[in-house]
Amino acid sequence: MIYWSKPSTMKGFRGFLGLTSYYQKFVQNYSIIKSPLTAMLCRDSFKWVEDLVQAFEQLKIIMTCTPVLALPNFTILFILECDASDTGMGAVLQQEV
Repeated sequence: MIYWSKPSTMKGFRGFLGLTSYYQKFVQNYSIIKSPLTAMLCRDSFKWVEDLVQAFEQLKIIMTCTPVLALPNFTILFILECDASDTGMGAVLQQEV
């Protein structure tokens, strides 16, 4: 993702935003960071200006540094936390790093 070049079409641009939005719940201030990019979707023309380039680059860096995207370390203990109710069950696999 770090080497992802700026999209040159609106379809490519929407694809990038769609990919990053999948992980938005794991990124603090995601909506604030991507707001210039979202505003671009409402414009009539597709032009890269400085605030868009900064938001694009910042989002690429944040997506690759988010702890949830880190590879597990198989030499340390895994912790599995489970929770259940009458309507569902959930689990989180985590490690202390």
